[in-house]
Amino acid sequence: MILTALVEVPRGGFRKREAGGSEEDSWISPLPAPFAYGCVPGLEAPDGDAADAVILGMQPEAGARVTLPVVAVVRFRDQGVSDPKWVLAPGPLPPGRMRALAAFFRFYALARRLLDILRGRRPSTRFEGVVPLDPGADALPGS
Repeated sequence: MILTALVEVPRGGFRKREAGGSEEDSWISPLPAPFAYGCVPGLEAPDGDAADAVILGMQPEAGARVTLPVVAVVRFRDQGVSDPKWVLAPGPLPPGRMRALAAFFRFYALARRLLDILRGRRPSTRFEGVVPLDPGADALPGS
């Protein structure tokens, strides 16, 4: 399956802007993004937002549209709701890259859980794994 993602945060970026060209930040990270991150306009995630996309193997600027095969999915729950991140790359991910992706999202989920606790909320964000996909498949799992 091939998807087109809109880049919201370039690799190394700190600021995320919502899709649609808004100049307002939706969040500012204390750490630089280890990969380009964005959304897939027209593909709705279970949380009602546009599906999230992780872009690997290139360094597009914010606002760019990138069309690449889906090579993996990060299984993630945000506030208790399924929030998968579709991983787009020019080719299959080597095992080391898969481990790095898993380590980042494991850390990210832990940070979100700690924030929930500090805000007096029940922590319900969690990382559930990275699943490699066949880039030649015709459909996304569950579609």
